[in-house]
Amino acid sequence: LLVTDEILAVGDESFQKKCLRWMEDYRANGGSLLLCSHSMYHVQTLCEKAIWIHHGAAQQQGDAYAVTQAYLAHHESKSQLPAAQHVPLADPAVYPTMTDLWIADEAGVVSDVLPMGSNIVVHGIYRSPDDRPVPVMVGVVRIDLTPVFGTFSQDAGFECNRLGDRRFGFSFTLPHHALLPGRYQVRAHTLDEFGMRLIDTQVAEMTVQGKTRDHGFVRLAHTWGPGRERD
Repeated sequence: LLVTDEILAVGDESFQKKCLRWMEDYRANGGSLLLCSHSMYHVQTLCEKAIWIHHGAAQQQGDAYAVTQAYLAHHESKSQLPAAQHVPLADPAVYPTMTDLWIADEAGVVSDVLPMGSNIVVHGIYRSPDDRPVPVMVGVVRIDLTPVFGTFSQDAGFECNRLGDRRFGFSFTLPHHALLPGRYQVRAHTLDEFGMRLIDTQVAEMTVQGKTRDHGFVRLAHTWGPGRERD
């Protein structure tokens, strides 16, 4: 059993590479490794299981990818900037207001935990005082409020359907979504009838889970190929 404590945080780059190669060989030959580290990349690379210690107690334990993603999401949320307070333009009885927003999986089950590459379905309901549908906007932001994607219903030629007296609804699907693991917010907004002014907002949070060491917010389709000299 090899016990290490932040061994990859010291020394120069060549020393770190030497340590990493040695530990990979050690594990390949049947050795057991206990790694203490703040580097989620090294935990994912070298470990199958992980325990997240928070204030001296086990916060979460299990699959290394699930634990490290929860750890990263926690620190993203700590750096989250306060959301701007939405100030209604006037009496809410006069303007279209969001009344409900929820997220479901591809089977229609309400869930805030979804796997990479699955279908994400967002459902929303709003109240329109003049009993007419209005444009809506749906966006996705990281938990620290970094924008990822947003789009308007009128750009797709979509009109929300009537659910009842002055109540309208919509669904918004991200098929086989490209979001990388992490914590996100889905934000839905009602707009004025011309789609020019944002009126009201509802927020739903979700966690994307999966095994990957890709970085960023989305996984873009890509291929690798042989190199060549510049023309």
